[in-house]
Amino acid sequence: MTTDATPQQMQELPLSQEITGDDLGAATTTKMTLVGRPGKIIERNGSIMTMMESTKVPSLPKGLSAPTDTPTRYTVHISAKQWRKVEEAIKDPEDALIIEGFPKTDPEVSAIAVFTTSVTTKKLQAELRQAKTAQPPS
Repeated sequence: MTTDATPQQMQELPLSQEITGDDLGAATTTKMTLVGRPGKIIERNGSIMTMMESTKVPSLPKGLSAPTDTPTRYTVHISAKQWRKVEEAIKDPEDALIIEGFPKTDPEVSAIAVFTTSVTTKKLQAELRQAKTAQPPS
């Protein structure tokens, strides 16, 4: 990007203004993992939708700017078939969903939409792991 901005002004520019057009890289694969409790469950057109919100910021590597403390909202889209596999398990208030999916900006609700590719729960995952270790070697 060609600009007449001073070096100090360049440091103050938002990244989205400093890198545009031909300067953009290409993400060929994107995947997001959410771990937590679902909000209200809405069934619509053969799929399940819920919203989740994150307020925690993990420890980040030294040198990275700290993200804002604004909560991040996620609209989660889960197929009915996937939901049936976790529906009973997630009724346990001590359990949590583990959702992997494709993230996409959802400007309609100021959230990140996550289109679920796989879903399980922490307890279902632990049971599966335990069942595998309990099997005798073949």
